[in-house]
Amino acid sequence: MADLAELESEIRVLKDIEAIKRLKYRYCRCIDTKLWDELSGCFSEDASAYYYEPKWEFHGAEAIVQWLQEVDGRESMSGVHQVHHPEIAITGDTTATGVWALHSYSIERAVNQAFRFDGYYHDEYVKEEGVWRIRTTRASYVIRETWDRAPRLSTQY
Repeated sequence: MADLAELESEIRVLKDIEAIKRLKYRYCRCIDTKLWDELSGCFSEDASAYYYEPKWEFHGAEAIVQWLQEVDGRESMSGVHQVHHPEIAITGDTTATGVWALHSYSIERAVNQAFRFDGYYHDEYVKEEGVWRIRTTRASYVIRETWDRAPRLSTQY
């Protein structure tokens, strides 16, 4: 039978894992809804991001958010990022890692194209002043599709 200290430790780990899940979900929601100030709070100041390596690499929360805003913030761009199947490991009192399945679908109306990426995020997290943040994120894809969207014949569904 577990003693009180063991139970408290297990609860702390479960609460940390849940907080990291909420952090990653907030990251996706902020990109999709273009909430750049809120997105900035998802990263540690010394964060690094590697998107579809080795294509794009950024260092510092400000640089990461600025690039995401340039790519996904255009008025003509709409998309959804979904993450699933988290594999989160608490590696220390203030550190953790995570692997997430990624599904991303975007439409660029200016050129009438659609994009789909399916792959994985590999993340490192740090807990700063009691708040979990992304320190490193690496997105890679397994499937990448781009296609021209056919013009609509009707706006009726």
